[in-house]
Amino acid sequence: MNLTITKAYISSDGGWFMDVFNVVDNDGNKIRDKEVMDYIQSVRTYLILIVQSRII
Repeated sequence: MNLTITKAYISSDGGWFMDVFNVVDNDGNKIRDKEVMDYIQSVRTYLILIVQSRII
């Protein structure tokens, strides 16, 4: 799909957590295609694991 994660972070206060991923296409444009956004959402757990592995 040639996507780039430009920013990723996970926040928590112990009772909740929030994950944020800024993803753009090869030209640096915001993703607007519904199918691509659904795909990104479906692999969210995998993205979280990647971010966590780079933090630790």
